[in-house]
Amino acid sequence: MKSQFTDMYFSTIKISASQIFYQKKYVFAFVNHKPFSDGHILVCPTRKEKKFQDLNDIELIELMVAVRNISSNLKRFYNTEHTQIVIQNGELSGQSIDHCHVHIIPIINNNINKDIKIDAINKEPRTDDDMEKEALLYRKELGL
Repeated sequence: MKSQFTDMYFSTIKISASQIFYQKKYVFAFVNHKPFSDGHILVCPTRKEKKFQDLNDIELIELMVAVRNISSNLKRFYNTEHTQIVIQNGELSGQSIDHCHVHIIPIINNNINKDIKIDAINKEPRTDDDMEKEALLYRKELGL
């Protein structure tokens, strides 16, 4: 059975289809290599643009609809009423990858990140196997 997901690029980083859990024509969502906390995922347009304001209207609409739907489903999945939704728009804002993206972080056990330093630079990256398992779980459980 052929997967509905295909490999994508997040800037120059190839994201395996096995780590993607949501994919439309203009946007895709995938599990985070170095998540801030459980459920920290990324949503980005398929076309590489560094800045949020450089997205065209179709990309912007599909991105924001995806963020709304995914965050609602993550809240249900993690049994929380709150999520942190962050767009780092440019290097000085903390953006470390030159491809516009949205971080969605469910607030679980008061893991709120008030400083919005959400890149876990010093954290050990997860294994491909762990990321594939999380993406599969979200595909099955989020109902997207």
